Amino acid sequence: MLWTAVLVALSQCSWAIYGPSLARVDASVAARACREGRFDRGPEIIKAIESGKTDEILAVLGDAMKEWKATPITSDQFNALYAARAFCVHELVPSWLPPGGPVGTPDAWRPTEVVKKFHDLGIEYFYYDPDANWTLREDPVDINLLAKDFLDTEWGRQAFLMMTQLGWSQGGCNEGPDQFREVIKHSEIFLKQYPDAEVSDSIRLELANAYATWWNISRSEPDGYTTPEAYEVGAHEARQRAIELYQAYLSKRPSSDGDIRDRLKALQENPKGSQKFDYYCPDYAD
Repeated sequence: MLWTAVLVALSQCSWAIYGPSLARVDASVAARACREGRFDRGPEIIKAIESGKTDEILAVLGDAMKEWKATPITSDQFNALYAARAFCVHELVPSWLPPGGPVGTPDAWRPTEVVKKFHDLGIEYFYYDPDANWTLREDPVDINLLAKDFLDTEWGRQAFLMMTQLGWSQGGCNEGPDQFREVIKHSEIFLKQYPDAEVSDSIRLELANAYATWWNISRSEPDGYTTPEAYEVGAHEARQRAIELYQAYLSKRPSSDGDIRDRLKALQENPKGSQKFDYYCPDYAD
């Protein structure tokens, strides 16, 4: 009965499947964060990160969470150590778990032993039918906090990149359709503070995509969701800023994939732009 109640409660949060809890980086980056976190069980944690095996994760996750939360605030390196440990724990927690039986049967949405073991650690999953898996409800690590309060560390900046690529949405464009405005607001400030950080080029590219989205919307055809003329003010300036940012990105990474060059060329030559809408959710649920 208890697990039935938990399942019903968690299924109400399906909008969160698009939020920060599910964002992950490459395992090699995550392993580096775990290494810099200097955990007592560091080698085992790194092995679990690299393998992705739930039994190995469960064997170390509880201790990793305790050590992260107990990071001494009196340390001169508190920010760097805390951020590395937090990012490592975030990456250690699986974003989803497989069902316990065939899709469409009661066994699929019946909590498995693995789901229950994560529950015992305070980490909840809910069965999300469209994806046919157990999806993480809420990460124990607040990625927003890392992204906003630990920018003086690499792992705060990696969290910032995660949030940028999510359009600074907490889930499913829940905040409204114009994600590009949030990307622009946060990224312009970031690049003034950190023009040459390890994630700055990636932020620069996402900022270019956001400005291009603004221009592309203003050039799009009206439909039941979008009124292009509502985006006209500032659109020409957005187009020019996008061109500058794409050029700056490509000057540092001349071997970048052709899609970026195609986007730049479209902005320069096509009156309708590239018709890419990276940070826009016209049919979001309000």
